This record gives sequence, C-alpha cells and structure tokens, in this order.
Amino acid sequence: MKLQRLLLTLFYMQNREWVRISELTELLEVSKRTIYRDIDELRTAGADIEGRLGAAGGFRLSKDFKLEKIVFSSQELMSIIFSTRILSTFKGTEFARQADEFSERLERIFGVAAVEKRELGGRVLIDAEDRFHKADNQCKLRICENAVFREISVKVVYESPFCQKLSTVGRVNPFGLINKAGYWFLVGYCHELETYRAFNLTYIKEINVTGEHFSRDPSFDLETFWERVKPG
Repeated sequence: MKLQRLLLTLFYMQNREWVRISELTELLEVSKRTIYRDIDELRTAGADIEGRLGAAGGFRLSKDFKLEKIVFSSQELMSIIFSTRILSTFKGTEFARQADEFSERLERIFGVAAVEKRELGGRVLIDAEDRFHKADNQCKLRICENAVFREISVKVVYESPFCQKLSTVGRVNPFGLINKAGYWFLVGYCHELETYRAFNLTYIKEINVTGEHFSRDPSFDLETFWERVKPG
C-alpha cells in the first residue's frame, strides 16, 4: 500500500542524515521514479524534506519534523490504526505490545475521535485467540518470538498427529512465525530431517532455547515457503 510506503519512508529518514535514493529503492522495492513521486507527496502533505543532487545526493528530513505535521484523511488514519490493531490481538507477544503502543501514540498525535474508533470496532472484529491450549501456546509463542528475532536455535519435542515420521526431538533454527486461522506455526530448519519445516505450536510438547546462535539463509523466503507447504 502507498500509505504504508510513505510512512516507512518517513520512519527510515528520521534520525538519519542524508538518505540515498538507492537506499530507499532497496528498502521499499520500488523504482526511483516512485521514490521521487512519494517524496513530492510527502512534501505536499507537510513534510520538510531537503534534496541534494550528485553522487552523495539524496534526501534529508528536517530535524524538527513531527509526524502530526502530515495531513492524513480520516479513512487513511483509521486504516493505519486498524492495521496495528490486527497485530495487537495476538496477546502475549512483543509485537502485539508494540502495536498497542504505536496505535495509542497515533491516536494521541492525530486526535482520532472516539466515535470513529467505536465505529471501526462496531463494524470489524478480529478474533485471533488460539483454539487450543491458549495459555500454553502463548508461552510457547513468546519463546519462539524471542528465538526468531535473536536468531537462536531451539530444541523441540514435536508430536505430529498425522504421521509418526514427522515427529521429532531435536534442534531447530527458527526463521519465522505464521498465524493461519488462529493456529500459530514456527517455521525453521529441522536438523534431524535436514529440511525446512512448519511446526504447529499446538503439537510442540516442549520447546527450550539452546543459546546457540545461527546464521539465516539469505535465500530463504518465508512467504514462498508457506505457499508451498501450508495446509488447505
């Protein structure tokens, strides 16, 4: 979405000096032409962005810039808040806590009316509660989240209800987390079977952080992997 791209551009430029065009095209995976259009839109919306030509050129955001200077429509603001609330429904996780804080900060900055929030809550409800073993899965989820972002291997005891050959006791390098219809999956490299796998947290009987760091495979793509293996 363009709105998300514009916000990412602002957040990336904050607390940095000159940001090169190549940095933004790589970060946002768009063309130089798109970056120039986005910068023009941000300037029109109220962002004080300075440009510089040449080999060392790029853009710089004013040091006294404040997000509330940007003019968003009511619909745009509600879409941002709605996105953060989707994450905040996954209670017990670090990203849910951060999403809550971000949503509250946006509401304070832009003065989103209480009636608008009630309207959103009355029309859209997200129930992301685990279907089984809620408390146990939240504990496992926190361990997985910590291991994924710190790139630390975990040892799991996994009992597959579908195939005994898929059960395992061993080390896993966690690469990501996926939620499908209320079920959490840990995706990682299984050392025992020497392949990437998706582990349903419901069937992980034990999980412990090993303290051993691993290096991520730069060629691994979480979305591509999930499209290939996800249950129907």
